Amino acid sequence: MSCKRGMGWKVWVVGGMAALSLGTTAFANDGAKKEAQRMGKAEAKSDAYLDQLALFNAKQVAMAELALQRAQSPEVREFAQHLVQDHRQNSDDWMAWAGSQDIEMMMADLSIPMMGTGGSGTAGMEDKAYGEEMKKAGKHMDKRAMEAQKELDKLGAKEGMDFDKEFLSRVIDDHEKGQKMLGKGEKKFASDPAFASLIAKTDSIMMGHITEGKRLKDTMK
Repeated sequence: MSCKRGMGWKVWVVGGMAALSLGTTAFANDGAKKEAQRMGKAEAKSDAYLDQLALFNAKQVAMAELALQRAQSPEVREFAQHLVQDHRQNSDDWMAWAGSQDIEMMMADLSIPMMGTGGSGTAGMEDKAYGEEMKKAGKHMDKRAMEAQKELDKLGAKEGMDFDKEFLSRVIDDHEKGQKMLGKGEKKFASDPAFASLIAKTDSIMMGHITEGKRLKDTMK
């Protein structure tokens, strides 16, 4: 998992700190350092949130691709195809938004071991704070990725109607948890209209999948 920041933003911070260092007091410099640390931490949290979305989409695609091979019900296979299409498109949408902000989102592939993450290693208080936050986030993401892989392995052990039921239950549960994750993001980044709009779009997709998943599950009782 890796992330990077836009040079325009970074130059503004460095330039601001350089200007403050000319003829100002040590107190002012301390204030600039604290502000840079705050901005670095805030940006790392934003990047970590995007990585959670990337892992969520990757897991849904992986489960759905497994269902295309293993599901017994034609309706479940059709639902799985919609999941693959919707979550790949949603992933592309988030990648496009991140690209517009010069942020590199994590590329997740649950069929292979996840790579760890580390700090940026660049100079500056904001970069140090960013790196520290991303190290913490990376540990959490590695754990979540391993948990997702275990769930996929467990699902893959099912057969026939048992597979179909477990697949639908997993999709519904994941999407309901995903909606809670979106709710947190909506509060954190409410000041960014484009971000908020994409969250609303993603929430609508999740709601549609929950509704269809529950409908299919009810037919199997």
